[in-house]
Amino acid sequence: MSSAKSTKGNFKEFISRVDAAVDTIKDSKDTIFCVSHIDADGLTSAGIIGKALHRANILYHIRCVRQLELPIISELSMMKDVKTLLFTDLGGGQIEGINKYLSDKEIIILDHHPALAKPEFESLVHVNPFEFNYDGVNQVSGAGLSYFFAKKLDSKNVDSASIAVVGALADRQDKGEKNSLISLNQKIVEDGLKAGVLEAKLDIRLFGRETRPIYQALEYTTDPFLPGLTGDGDMCIRFMRDTGIPQQRGDTWRTIQDLNEDERRMLVEGLITYGLKMGMSVQESQSILGWVYNLPNEQPGTLLRDAREFGSLLNSCGRLQATGIAIGICMGERKFLLQEAEEIMHAYRIKISKFLEIINKDSEHLKEYSNLILFDGRKIIDDTMIGTVTSIAISSKRFIDKNKPLVGIAISEDGTVKISSRGTSHLIKQGLDLGLALREAVESIGSEAEGGGHNIAAGARVPQGTEMLLIENLNAALEQQLHPKEEKRSKPKQKEPKPKPKTTKTQRTKPTTVKKPKSTKSTTKKSSKQVRF
Repeated sequence: MSSAKSTKGNFKEFISRVDAAVDTIKDSKDTIFCVSHIDADGLTSAGIIGKALHRANILYHIRCVRQLELPIISELSMMKDVKTLLFTDLGGGQIEGINKYLSDKEIIILDHHPALAKPEFESLVHVNPFEFNYDGVNQVSGAGLSYFFAKKLDSKNVDSASIAVVGALADRQDKGEKNSLISLNQKIVEDGLKAGVLEAKLDIRLFGRETRPIYQALEYTTDPFLPGLTGDGDMCIRFMRDTGIPQQRGDTWRTIQDLNEDERRMLVEGLITYGLKMGMSVQESQSILGWVYNLPNEQPGTLLRDAREFGSLLNSCGRLQATGIAIGICMGERKFLLQEAEEIMHAYRIKISKFLEIINKDSEHLKEYSNLILFDGRKIIDDTMIGTVTSIAISSKRFIDKNKPLVGIAISEDGTVKISSRGTSHLIKQGLDLGLALREAVESIGSEAEGGGHNIAAGARVPQGTEMLLIENLNAALEQQLHPKEEKRSKPKQKEPKPKPKTTKTQRTKPTTVKKPKSTKSTTKKSSKQVRF
């Protein structure tokens, strides 16, 4: 396996902080109240913590939330019987609220998002990778932090390494060479390999390697996006027929895992050749081959065998409010919960397919600004799915060619508007930081608005009626990130020999409807709140 990329992170100090967190609950006789996020990283985090506390005979309760808002923090403060709170995959962006309402409790925060404030009381232990020069976007997830905590609590918890890898992949942290995990995530991979709970190998990176017929795996793969194949089942069947690789054994459709070495080679060569003909770069076409992570103790042919599929299963449970089922699976339950989870995932896929068809074919709900593309899902999509839809859509050629962040909006049950934004690695290299841009965009809206996140994926929540103002503000903030040179060139020339630089306000651009697709260091800024996306 490719080695982890070098990092300047201070592992010794990082583990020392983990030790301090473990000391907080190690000999606790009280119930530990764990709060986590509903996405796959949050669910794996909660599962790892639940299993570790159960193994240590420590009483616990787990609650998953869409977002750690002030009303929830206030509610926790009134739970007098709860003396210790453990936040996983959230909390770093809400430290101001925690400082204000929970200073009389023992607090542990295991969060890989940038912190927006500093702890103001001694009984708060915050384990955050950025403090130790690790990147929480690519080098460790919430599940990874929970794993290091669990491993320090009891070395037997090394058997949760595979679940931590599921969380990292679900958070799209496979940003190393050939889509490998790096840095702290790579340490977890090595633990999993030694413990026999994980396998890692270079193989064909198609979604559904274990469970889908090969043509369907091609159809549903969005990373890499395969022009002409992704989303087109008929074309995928024709492509497979042209390769000469048998797609069925008797009446049974074959999967990627059923292919022998020669057939694998033929498929890889066929895909690379096809990609080059369709305009993909050499690097893009070769990215079909990359690192895959398997859980060898899971039954072959199930959704739990491939770590990326495992994460998709958990994400569907979280989005359809079945967090208990997901956490139970992460803690080891299989017999009854797995069948329920598979049914949930089937229903989830149907919904996602419907929304993806809209965003890919229905230009009525798409508007292009100078620095972003807006998907207006206020009347058509659930707020729990807007993040997933934008994540998948940004990988399609239609939006990659635009080279702009994709921003989706949807109305929540409480009447607020949720905003989910996604970028690309190419945009990050150009200076994109969506987390910072959204925090700046919400500043003028008022105290009820909140926003933040990572450079490549971020979100916001604003009162209904202010969402278009936020989009205008976001477009202006992105202008300063992505086009600083153009902004300087637009300044009027000065006649003085030594002119004093003048600043010009970024012009807001009126949105235009997208009619046809073309063919062919994160900075942390202090804010009172941070939204999950």
